[in-house]
Amino acid sequence: MALKELAGSGLVFWRLIVMILLLATFFSINENYLHFDFKSNNSSINTTENLENDVEDKHVNLNLDFNYKVSKVIDGDTLEIKNLDGSKMSNGKEEIKIRLIGINTPESVDPRKSVECFGKEASDYAKNLALGREVALETDDSQSLTDRYGRQLAYIYVKISGQPGSNYFMLNKKLIANGYAYEYTYDTPYKYQSLFQDLENQAHERNLGLWNSQTCNGLKDSTSTAVSS
Repeated sequence: MALKELAGSGLVFWRLIVMILLLATFFSINENYLHFDFKSNNSSINTTENLENDVEDKHVNLNLDFNYKVSKVIDGDTLEIKNLDGSKMSNGKEEIKIRLIGINTPESVDPRKSVECFGKEASDYAKNLALGREVALETDDSQSLTDRYGRQLAYIYVKISGQPGSNYFMLNKKLIANGYAYEYTYDTPYKYQSLFQDLENQAHERNLGLWNSQTCNGLKDSTSTAVSS
């Protein structure tokens, strides 16, 4: 009887050992799986906008008047706007060209140059975000009112339709944050220079848009010059 009890106790003991080993193996495998999944998600290559929530401007306390509408997107960093009420613009014309401050997108329409890497994508992205939308302008006292081509220099805020309150985003910021533009300083530092430089670095680190090795790898066309059109 004592031998049977001893044998039974031994069997229970070894069963417990086997169960503990199985549980330890199970949790070890799942921990490694979860760790791998987390790593793979963060190291994946992205070509789409992953910073949408990062670049919302709800925190910006600006007195903006959404009195304009984007009538044409020339390329990623140049647009035409007109008054919502149909009145003449400050230049006496129906429309006025706006050059976005602080960014430079690859060329897509300059007749003097070939289309640069990601130029069409940047232009299409700007169209999707702004064409036909209500916008407001912010000028920058550190910059000239217009550039040498007569385009007004500004930050453009696009109104988010269908939402109550002051919901909008800055177009300049979205373009650079999601890898469709390079940070660009012309002559003197501008109001959002540090922010734009940080956003460019983040887009680069996340392999977004033109920073992706499968698109442009951050390289500009060798024939391109620093901005201008």
